[in-house]
Amino acid sequence: MICIFHYAGRSNNPPFQKADSLVKVGELNWALMEYERIIYATTDNAERTLALLKKSECYVLLQDLKSAEKNLQRIFFSGLSDSLQYVARYNSAFYSYLNKNYNQSISELVMIDNFLPDSIKISSYILYALVLNENREWDNAKEKLVKWTDYNYSNQPQKRDSLINVINKLYHPKNYPKYKNPEKAHLYSSFVPGLGQAYSGYFADAAFSAIMQLTGIGVAAYGILVAKYYVTGFVLGYGIFQRFYMAGTKRAEFLANKHNHVSARKYNDCIKDFLLQLPQ
Repeated sequence: MICIFHYAGRSNNPPFQKADSLVKVGELNWALMEYERIIYATTDNAERTLALLKKSECYVLLQDLKSAEKNLQRIFFSGLSDSLQYVARYNSAFYSYLNKNYNQSISELVMIDNFLPDSIKISSYILYALVLNENREWDNAKEKLVKWTDYNYSNQPQKRDSLINVINKLYHPKNYPKYKNPEKAHLYSSFVPGLGQAYSGYFADAAFSAIMQLTGIGVAAYGILVAKYYVTGFVLGYGIFQRFYMAGTKRAEFLANKHNHVSARKYNDCIKDFLLQLPQ
């Protein structure tokens, strides 16, 4: 995964010495308590922010990403330097991304993009593109990556053009996932057994659904026309047909959504492999 951007100047000042030493010896729960004591006691917002960042790193070491994300939501950004604001918002966006809280991640990245200078905010664009990919905003992700490339390789035109060419190929509309409409899948299966599943690309499901619904019709026809058990034949056959008819329409809708998710996941993973090779 993309590396966490650690804040510059990891403080060794007395307020952090005890907590940092606890981290070094693996006493992470005690370190959490000590960082929280600093957060509560200090009147310096920059020092409080550093303590919150360090506390979130403890949560990461404890593999508790949700707490790491939630902890950084306590930061007050008033009066912080641009560099510290960047680190705080970037880490918050990064933890939200790892927790698949993509809208929250984008909100932090938007703040970076709108309120910090180019020399600082440009470093967030790879993460920004990764998050936009997950929200299927591929055109916006492409725009961020082109800006990142232009800025970082302005003095290397050959390499810049080569990277932009790769980005344009990856983000060409013809490569975007082809989605299925869940409502159409539901509608198709309402009229023709199995058609919605076939539309979504799941032909085995389509065949099974069609066979079971036709079986219900066959049982009803046999009971009424051959066995002469009119009520029993109708009730049994209709029961089978109705169960698989209702299940089939819901299944068709589910499979359309599954197709869309799998297609987007495959496409995004391909782009992620490329992005993670870029210098962070």
